[in-house]
Amino acid sequence: MTAKCWGCAVGAGAIPGASFTRGDPVGCCIFCHALMCGHHGDRDPGPPRFECVLCTPALLVASAAAMSRQAANSPDERNALLELEGFGRTDVESSRVRYRSVDDFGVAHPRYRSILLNDLKNTNWHAVAPTLAATPIQRVVQRMSSEALSLMGAAKLLMNRLELPATEFSPTLLDALSAIGA
Repeated sequence: MTAKCWGCAVGAGAIPGASFTRGDPVGCCIFCHALMCGHHGDRDPGPPRFECVLCTPALLVASAAAMSRQAANSPDERNALLELEGFGRTDVESSRVRYRSVDDFGVAHPRYRSILLNDLKNTNWHAVAPTLAATPIQRVVQRMSSEALSLMGAAKLLMNRLELPATEFSPTLLDALSAIGA
């Protein structure tokens, strides 16, 4: 039995510019450890590591969360933010923001640029009006900076454009992304 790409198995859309055979794994994601073909994974040159298309949105949201620590006003909000911020981090990286902007992300992953550049330049991401039943993470999103909201918007755009299945993401991440709009 041969190994198959997890991205292909769950029906994820492909990152543009792949030069490998679809379905044949070329790397193992450093975060989720799933095998991915070149259509569903990308190598970040610094630090050198292979990241899958299913973990990339969570990394963008983790960066937005790390930039927004001061936006949490209650223990529930801090816990929700820490859950998002902790994705894909080792103890050494726990206080580091992975991407400070969408441009930083584009430098690390140039294959995603064609998906993001035009739409992000023409989109002003903002927090949607909270409801009375807003969750702790939705309340934090209301107080995020424009840079953090842009990173969240990039994650939302990637998930939509690449038709990534919601079942592959945590409920807190989905909850946070539901609190932004264009």
